[in-house]
Formats: sequence, structure tokens, C-alpha cells
Amino acid sequence: MAEIFEQEKKKINFNPKELQRFFYFNSEQIVKDVTQGFQDFSANPKLTIQPNFHSMSRIDQIKLSGETLKEINSYKDQKYNYNTSLGKMIGEFQFPFVIPSGVHQMMFIPTIKYLGTEEQQKKWLPRIYSYEIVGCYCQTELGHGSDVQSLETTAEYDVSTQEFVINSPSLTSTKWWVGELGVWANHALVFAQLHIKGKKHGVHPILVQIRDLKTHQPLPGIVVGDIGPKVGYNVKDNGFIRFNNIRVPRENMLMKYSKVSKDGLFTQRGNPKIAYAGMLETRLGISCLFHRSLGRALAIGVRYSLFRKQFKTSDGVERQVIDYQTQQEKLFIPLADSYAFCASSSQIMSRFAEFQKEIEGGDFSNLNEMHIICSGAKAYHTEYPLAHMENIRLSCGGHGFSHYSGLPSIVEGFKPLVTLEGENTIMYLQVARFLIKGLTATLKGAERVPSSIQYLKAGLDFVETKLEADTISQILDLDVLKKILVVNATYQIKNVGMKMQKLSLEGKTNQQIWDTLIGIQLVDAAKAHMLYYTFINFYQQIVTNDYLSENSKTILKQLCRLFAIAKINEKPHGLIESGFINPSQISLLKQAQHSLYPSIREQALGLVDAFGFKDEQLRSALSISDGKVYETLLDWAKNQNPLNESYFAPGYENIQKMGQITPKPLL
Repeated sequence: MAEIFEQEKKKINFNPKELQRFFYFNSEQIVKDVTQGFQDFSANPKLTIQPNFHSMSRIDQIKLSGETLKEINSYKDQKYNYNTSLGKMIGEFQFPFVIPSGVHQMMFIPTIKYLGTEEQQKKWLPRIYSYEIVGCYCQTELGHGSDVQSLETTAEYDVSTQEFVINSPSLTSTKWWVGELGVWANHALVFAQLHIKGKKHGVHPILVQIRDLKTHQPLPGIVVGDIGPKVGYNVKDNGFIRFNNIRVPRENMLMKYSKVSKDGLFTQRGNPKIAYAGMLETRLGISCLFHRSLGRALAIGVRYSLFRKQFKTSDGVERQVIDYQTQQEKLFIPLADSYAFCASSSQIMSRFAEFQKEIEGGDFSNLNEMHIICSGAKAYHTEYPLAHMENIRLSCGGHGFSHYSGLPSIVEGFKPLVTLEGENTIMYLQVARFLIKGLTATLKGAERVPSSIQYLKAGLDFVETKLEADTISQILDLDVLKKILVVNATYQIKNVGMKMQKLSLEGKTNQQIWDTLIGIQLVDAAKAHMLYYTFINFYQQIVTNDYLSENSKTILKQLCRLFAIAKINEKPHGLIESGFINPSQISLLKQAQHSLYPSIREQALGLVDAFGFKDEQLRSALSISDGKVYETLLDWAKNQNPLNESYFAPGYENIQKMGQITPKPLL
């Protein structure tokens, strides 16, 4: 059946290599490195995961993940060492589990780089890169997660010994959910309430050794372990830890911006929020890398929908599932989103590189906006992909329920991302707070408004107008869609701002307003902003990247249109309430959405092949490149399933013994 894919490839009218570059941050070098990496990993049996992986116990899976990390870090003269961004990127796509050093690399190391002094970095980083020190990011507690300021773990400074004394004063102060803590880590960056001479100085990170470097046994006063199986991420050893009078040298507090002198004097420079710079980079990684797992799900879903045939047409020919409009909607909206998130990620990464140079030069003026961009993208780039992945799994019918489809592990592996490193609702509320402040500044005519919300000035004029569009072709104009999204975001931000003002005049406190009266509207406003922000990034990436041919730009513009229109149709209430659009235009928007499906259908295989994933990264019988879907399913079930190694399955003897029991008569 491989000829099906060959026939589909003949329909492709753009260069998939151009879109692969678009997918990987517009970088030819990254495409080259990732392509070579996929080939190298696939050629190594120790780095190719077999279909029986999901029949293994959790303990055996964790053991395999450790063996895999060791192999990666020694393979090809350490070319793909997990200290490199390339190694992390290949590993994310190659394995159905997270590599043990993910937190060590993405949170522990960046925090030390951002917050550690030059002397501390020279002292610790060589040992960290060599894995002599394996670290974790010890912030979340049993009783507090997103509310960092309410963390209960304490670090009392003892002036007489120049040490911090770390304690877990309550049950709820137990550190919880900490990745790499349960099994692997021997050090932890512990975020604790700093107390000096009876005075509190907020939450600060302190490097604490928690296990013996030779025996790996917990040190005296440390109670540590794994928190147990979860929904997804079961290979990740999320752990708990409690501290009982653990003494740590003063020099182990990260002191680039906050310092404690020998005699207990606390000083601070720069923006206090820089303390969360490590988390900022983690959110950047989540928002700009991990959503690409949606591309894997799409590659499986689209290829299987091209292969699978169900129900005959009037001339007796079975129809490809992908030719049903309902199936197209399940696949093409996620496809549009995937490209939109990739384009927006490229913009965000470029902005973050500029931001890093700014803070290195002591300029913290854009820290808050960068924090909001990363937080908003983290929420937006995980909420939609997770929903899409599950819908893609469902679109594959019964076979999508099998681990051999590759889809359940993608869904399960992605689920934690909507919660970890910032629960998404909290992220949206942080964005909303930024938007309300930005709206106030815009209304007051402030000279400097953050670049990401400068559209509000034009938006405040647009909301007083009506949409002039009477045909589908007018609706599909990208500049018209841009205006619609500006109005959608501006109206919702303005509307919730006015409601806040009204409630305040009625005597409601800010806490009442935010917590119990307008939280849902604030989240909606934040999502409307992120929709516009993602769209405009997508649009600009299409227009400004000169390596894209006209045919590539044409299909990308179709996806950009679908991204915008599908989101508008999903939640048009702001546009309706504002009076900017009328009922007939709502109907036009729906028609416009459906009109995009046929052109995307013709290019669907090329659009997912452009992601560059091979069989070894997809790990799916449903998308196998030789087209032998059913043969592969039967082979894996028959020959890769331990239950079929014997016709006398373990436990069956109990069924046999039941025959010796005289059954009670049914009443």
C-alpha cells in the first residue's frame, strides 16, 4: 500500500524542505543537524525503542531511560550529549519517555547560570556538566505550587557558623513533584523562605547536597523518595523530600543578585523577579519545543487517514477516511495550529535572545514583558496541542486506542506540560494582569507601551466600527482577519477593564474582583490576546522569510487563515457583543473555514512530511512508511507482546481452579 503515499506525493506543489526549515526556527543548520541526528539515532539499536516498551514495568522503563542517557552521552564522540540543545531536541522526538536529565538540563543548569555568581559557576558547572552533580529544581511543595510566595520551607541563617539551616516545618512544606528527585538527583536547588535574625527576606534558591556522592544514600536529616505513578511521565522520577536541620554553607545561596554577608546583611540588586529566570527559560523551552510533538501526532493521523478506507461510494470504491469533511476538520485545524505555534516560537526565541543580551548589560526594563510572553505562550502552546493530540487519537478509531499506534504515549507524555512550571490558568491570569496595565497606559497616552500590546491603540478605534466584509473572499483576506483579531482582543480587554472599574466603584476589593467575580473573563481576554499575538507572528514569518517560494507561502497562508478563522468560530462572543460583526458574517466565517479544507487536503501529506519525522521517531504501526499498516499491527501484537510468548498466560491457573468451585444458583 506504499503506492498510496507515492500518489499523494505527486499532488504536493511546494518544496517540503522549505517548510521543514520553517518548522525548525527558520534554520538550515538545525534542519541539517536534526536530520542527521534522526539518522544516527535510528542506526543505533540502543537508541531505537521497540514496540514492547509499553509492556515493561515502570521500574524497567526507568532503568532503560538511564541506560539510554548513558548511551546518548557517549555516542558519536558525545555529539549528542544532553548538555547540548541538539541532544535534547533529538531525544524529545526519539523516545516515548523523558530522558532522566531533563530537569537537570532545562531548569537546574539555567538557574545556576542566571543566578549564580561567576565564582559559583566556575565551582559547580564543570561538576554538573560531567554529572558528578545531578541536580533538581526543588520549588513546588505538597501544599503550594503556583503560589511561590507562600512556600513554607525555611532557610534560617546562623551567623555563628555562617550556614543556612534548612527545615520542612510542616507536612505541607514537603517538596513534591520535583523531577529527577525520586531516583537520580544528588543535589537540589531548594527554594526556601530566607530568615535572618528574625526577619523574612522572601524566597531564595540554595544549593543543597541531598545524597552521598559514592553510595547515593540520602544524607542524615533527609527523607526523600519517588511520589509514584502518574498520568503520563511515568518514567520521570518526580519525588518528594523533607529537611530536618540540614546545614548548608552560606556560599551555597545563589548570590548574583541577592546576597547574604558573613555577618547576616541581606542586599539585593536588579529586578527581584530575575530570581525566576531559570523558570522563564524552562517556560520558553516548553512553549517553543515541546508543542512539536503535535507534529508527530499529525504525521501519524494524516498518514493513517490517507491509508485507511471506510465505506463505499456509489460506484463501489472505498473512500479514504481523509476525504470525509469531518475527518478533515479533526486534522487540519491542528495542522494549522502546529505551523502557527512553530512560527510564533521562532519570533519568541529571537526576542528572548535579544532579552538575554539586555539583562547581561544590566537592562531589566523588558523582563516583565518577556515573562508574560513566555508564560502566555507556555499556556497557549500546551492547551491546544494537548486537546488536538487527543482528538487525533480519536480520529484514528479503535486503532488509535492501541499503544502500537504511537498516539497514547504522545498524549500521555504531553499531559503534564499544561500543569508543570506554571499551571495554565495561572499563566493566563498573569497575562491578563499585564494586559489591564497595558490598557490603562494606552488610554492615558503613555509614550512607552510594551511592543506586544501596541495593537491596543489601533484596536480602541476599531472597536467603534463595523466589519466591512460581505463575501468569503473578503473574509479570507489576511489583513481583514488581522483586524478582526485586534478587535476581538481589544474589546475583551477593554470590557473586562471596565467591569473591574465598575465593581471597584461598588466597593468590591481587588481580591474579590480578581478571585471571585471576573476570573473567567480575564482568562478569555488573555486567550484573545494570545490568539492575536500568535497570528501576527505567523503572518510576519510568512511574509518576511525570503527563502520561502510562492507555493510555500500560498499553503502557509491557507494554514494561517484556518488558524485564525477556526479560533474566531470557536469563541466569537467578543466580536458579537461589540457589534463589530453581524449574524450573516458569522455564517460567512463558518463557510470560509470549510472552504479552506480542499486545498489543504491536497497538500496534507507534504505538510506533515515536512516535519521530517521517520518511522523511528513516530513509533507507530499506523503511519509505517512502507504502507504495511495491518501487517505491522499483527506482527507487533503477535511477536512483540510478552503475553503471547506462552499460550498458558501467567495467572490462568486461577481460572482453571475456578472450575472446581460449585457455582451458587442465580437468584
